[in-house]
Amino acid sequence: MRSYPIKLALLLFVPVTLTVLCSSSCKKNAGEVTVSPSVVGDWVWVSSVSGGTISMTPASSGIQKKLSFMGNGTLYITHNDSTSHPDALQVAPAPTLLGIEKTVTETATYSTADLPAVCVNIKFPVLLVDGQGGYQYSVSGDTLQISNSTCLAPFSSIYIRSN
Repeated sequence: MRSYPIKLALLLFVPVTLTVLCSSSCKKNAGEVTVSPSVVGDWVWVSSVSGGTISMTPASSGIQKKLSFMGNGTLYITHNDSTSHPDALQVAPAPTLLGIEKTVTETATYSTADLPAVCVNIKFPVLLVDGQGGYQYSVSGDTLQISNSTCLAPFSSIYIRSN
């Protein structure tokens, strides 16, 4: 008597069962980074908004900033303002330290998460740079908005996708 149907059933059943069990109980490997695909790519700063009013643009400030979010959790920050990571996701009010003519590229790591704000128990999408600095973010089409906090009158930097 041949047992091929039983063997075939076991060959199909065991992998499916392991997949279902692992998807509900397996954990990510240590060092694995969570990255939202919506932020991956190159973003160029176009304005900053404070209290609902545009407060700075590249034309009014002389500041140029580009964020390059890689799928592996690496972030390249090319800028000529005075910020440096982990404050690099916002645009500094004036190019005080580097000067307008000097552009640098810094490298950091980033991840994304849904975390509650300090003042309300509602989770928001957050960017973490070098494991710290929870910046709330939203992506709508080709626009990325990064805000310092939902609890304070937010200062937001607006970027557009450049790739």
